[in-house]
Amino acid sequence: MPVKYQIFPEKKLVIVSYSAELTLQEILAARKKGAADPDFDPAYNVIDDISAVKSSTISFDDIAGISGSSVANKGVKRALFVATDLQKGMAHMYKVLSEASGHDFRIFTDYDQACEWVKQAATDEKG
Repeated sequence: MPVKYQIFPEKKLVIVSYSAELTLQEILAARKKGAADPDFDPAYNVIDDISAVKSSTISFDDIAGISGSSVANKGVKRALFVATDLQKGMAHMYKVLSEASGHDFRIFTDYDQACEWVKQAATDEKG
């Protein structure tokens, strides 16, 4: 399955991993399944790991459509982890188109830095 998610309630974190050839249908199915998961909370911060995506059939219009329909609350921190320039370009396009969602997006090429940023965001929220 090209889209998998893990929910960590104790960390208030969702990690979504994308791989292989990514399609719009797989993203929408994973969103629906994740939102229905009893452990899911739309206030949790998110790491979107697209570093294993090899190709994609997702168009600009698809990205625009999914960017405006997030299941996460406004104010959520979203770390976008990428490994290639093409992935970085896709992540940047998603970030720009999603700005109206009220999420705080950052793009990372180092997974540990992405985790640290999200961890720090969760710590800051606790006060």
